[in-house]
Amino acid sequence: MPALSPRKSVGSIHMKPGFYAVVGNSDYIRLNKRRIPIWELLDEQPTGWLRSLTSRSTVMPDRQPMIWDCGAFGYRNLDLPQIRGRFVTAHFCIYQYARLSKPGDAIVAPDCLLIGSQIDQRRKFNREQAIEFIKLAVSQLPEQVPMAAVHGLTLAERIQRAIELYEIGYRAVGIGGLVAGARNFHSSLIAIAATIEAIRQIDTNVHFHVFGLCSPRYARAFHQLGVSFDGSTYAKEAFIARNFLMNECGRLVRYPAARTDTKAIAPRCCCRACKILRQYQIDPRYYGKSRQHDIGRLAHNLNQLLLAHSHATSRLAASGLFQLQC
Repeated sequence: MPALSPRKSVGSIHMKPGFYAVVGNSDYIRLNKRRIPIWELLDEQPTGWLRSLTSRSTVMPDRQPMIWDCGAFGYRNLDLPQIRGRFVTAHFCIYQYARLSKPGDAIVAPDCLLIGSQIDQRRKFNREQAIEFIKLAVSQLPEQVPMAAVHGLTLAERIQRAIELYEIGYRAVGIGGLVAGARNFHSSLIAIAATIEAIRQIDTNVHFHVFGLCSPRYARAFHQLGVSFDGSTYAKEAFIARNFLMNECGRLVRYPAARTDTKAIAPRCCCRACKILRQYQIDPRYYGKSRQHDIGRLAHNLNQLLLAHSHATSRLAASGLFQLQC
């Protein structure tokens, strides 16, 4: 397949490695009749943020690095990808990204996870949409960074797919489809590192992003590999599992949130989110009283994840700031 000749800056990607937190539908808390987004409750900011086209975010980070994703995980069980009744195609995504993104943002080509009974159809969709998407991105959004995701049922397929995307013209490559096997750390890391190495033998300037894996253990490995990554497990822990996370030497410890009529077992925390919210009698260690507690717990959990990342990558190794309790 002949390589396209995308604009020069596609070949000189300036995406930053590091963690991209995920923007949800309503990532804010109301204080004094004002919407306070969760990023204003963080002790430190992530490298950037990722938003999926499947979400309907009411607040967005301002002037932060962004990755705009087509939302394949959200429609993973559909053989014909759809978002709110509209088919997901290269043209659909480009139209949405033109409305939402800014120069310098990464924009992801539509893709499907390789699951279900229509694997070959999904492979064909991924291939065709990646080709069409980069053509549209280069002509219509020349200041954004086109990215396409690698999927494969074997390591050989993943490597071959990465090479194909490079030959098409992509200089930002995502690695997807690994969330279901996230607990298999070593096999996942082998698949990621081998895919990256295959391309870096050709071109060391290609940027890689790993979708959906963000534990401190993965963060340490990704820091060494020099890639970006995203994940939203901190939000799922807050809302679904109702866990209050605490960083302990780069390891996240889960404390179940307490009902408002019982005593919290989680330690008192002095992260920015907890300190600010306590002034308004909001304690993220509890649930059941209002949405404020749950959003506060989301912000707190993200603070703890970022601290754990910092510890895991040794950026704060000498500071002793890994345990914010009071």
